[in-house]
Amino acid sequence: MESIFIEIAKHSFVVAVMLLIFVGFVLALFQISKMYLSKIKNDSIANVQCMKAEIDKDVLRIENTLNAQSSEMNGVKERLHVLSNSVNSSNSRSVEISQKIDLILVKLGSDPIKMAQDK
Repeated sequence: MESIFIEIAKHSFVVAVMLLIFVGFVLALFQISKMYLSKIKNDSIANVQCMKAEIDKDVLRIENTLNAQSSEMNGVKERLHVLSNSVNSSNSRSVEISQKIDLILVKLGSDPIKMAQDK
C-alpha cells in the first residue's frame, strides 16, 4: 500500500514540476509579449511625434505664405484704389475741360456740334 502512495507522490511531483515549468513558460511568453507591445507603443508614439512636428512645420509655412500673400493683396488693393482715384480724377478733369471748350466755342459764337459736322 505504501508503494502506491509513493508512486502517486512521484507522479504528483512530476505533474507539479511540469505545471511549474508550464506556468514559467507562460509567464516568460507574457513578459516577451509585453516588451514587444511596449516597443511597438514607443515606436508609434515617436512616429506620431515626428509627424506632428512635420505637420506643425507645414502649418507654420502655410501661415507664413498666407500672411505674405495677404500683405501683397493689401498692397495691390491700395494701388488699385490709388489708380481708381486717379482715373476718376482724370475723367472729371476731362469732363470739365470738355465743358470749358464747349463754353469757349459757344462764347465765340460757334456751335460745337455744327463744327464737328463740318469737319
